[in-house]
Amino acid sequence: MYTLLIQIKFLKTACLIEPYAVGVEINSRASISEKDKVVVFGSGPAGLAVMQVARARGAEVLITDVFDERLKLATEMGATKAINVKDIDLHQAVADFTNNDGAHVVVDAVCSPTSILDALDIVAPSGRFVVLGTGATPSQIPQVAFTKKGINVFGTRLNNKRFPEVIRLFENHLVTPENDYTYI
Repeated sequence: MYTLLIQIKFLKTACLIEPYAVGVEINSRASISEKDKVVVFGSGPAGLAVMQVARARGAEVLITDVFDERLKLATEMGATKAINVKDIDLHQAVADFTNNDGAHVVVDAVCSPTSILDALDIVAPSGRFVVLGTGATPSQIPQVAFTKKGINVFGTRLNNKRFPEVIRLFENHLVTPENDYTYI
């Protein structure tokens, strides 16, 4: 059991501790810091949590989606840049965002066969790639993408006892989960 020391306006905010715990776990496993340019695929609850925790750590974050209303929310919640991949070329947007260096970290909260391939294309050499969730369709992943770039790959959906850290983020107002009610 964990105690919240802040007054939570709505019980819904407390319900978001678990997705934010996954966001903290991903940021920790991928060692996201203020030096990183991070790309997050998908601005649903998990993607937004990952993005906000990365921003709280000082990273710049480009988040993607195909729904403009989600991207508007992502911008309001602190995304450095938000793009609709139906309208804007992902590869060019990432090249512009990273000065052609590639993303230090790519988090795939969409997990479609094409998103995984896109992630492998845009991640920087020696970068980190986090697969969040499971896709309905199996992916064909070219092995050479891992060895040619020397990337580190992580998979997680676990919160790994991160609730206390999330509660601190909430208490210190370093993330704004109350804006994420759309999905509850």
